[in-house]
Amino acid sequence: MSHDTMINDFTFLSHEKLRDRLYLIRECYLNPENIFNIYVVPGADKTGIFDTGLGVTSGLRSYIERNITAGPKPMHAYMTHVDLDHSGGAILFDEACMNERELPKLAWNLNVKRRLSDLGVFCKNNREVLQYCEEHYLHNEGIAFQNIDDGDLIDLGGVKFEVIKLPGHTPGSL
Repeated sequence: MSHDTMINDFTFLSHEKLRDRLYLIRECYLNPENIFNIYVVPGADKTGIFDTGLGVTSGLRSYIERNITAGPKPMHAYMTHVDLDHSGGAILFDEACMNERELPKLAWNLNVKRRLSDLGVFCKNNREVLQYCEEHYLHNEGIAFQNIDDGDLIDLGGVKFEVIKLPGHTPGSL
């Protein structure tokens, strides 16, 4: 990236429609070896965001409104687990849900220094990317998560999901 290129919150995001009401957003910090997947499912009542990326810029919700839902709509984030590349953008949404078995890992994974340190690896220490993200990272202090667990139903309005417990990668993986 040259100094003439203007970085903004959308620089790191792209998307594709996988099926009717299923979109994949790719979050990539200029290194194709490290791409983070965020799934978006618009329902009639609200939009479900499954995993929320690294959270080092604030553009994810606006990107979804501009490119997928065509405007504001209630959005709920569902974390499959809380590793930093899955939970960093959760603060952007009206409600954030995860399994309570993830709580011991949450503070570590939302820690700004940790996210920015890992970002250095993800962007191969690109100074422009690091500087931009250091100035625009999301503050997750005070975020409240709702517990979701095995057997719970997620109803987005016309689209329903059943939560399935899949411990292994992390204790609260869903």
